[in-house]
Amino acid sequence: MFLEQDQPLFIHTFGRAIRITAVFQTADDTNHYLDSNPEQGILACYDPLIFVARNNDLGFKIGN
Repeated sequence: MFLEQDQPLFIHTFGRAIRITAVFQTADDTNHYLDSNPEQGILACYDPLIFVARNNDLGFKIGN
């Protein structure tokens, strides 16, 4: 599943919110996507979902 600009999805980690660009259910689908998009990488895996984000996205600070 590819997320459009108007479909924001974020993962909160280490006090930051990082935007997810795609979500997959299989490693094969993820690898195929990443082969075509080297500027993106896997951010998190929550079985069975694999979340992809831009490699240079440092997110934004959340909380205090």
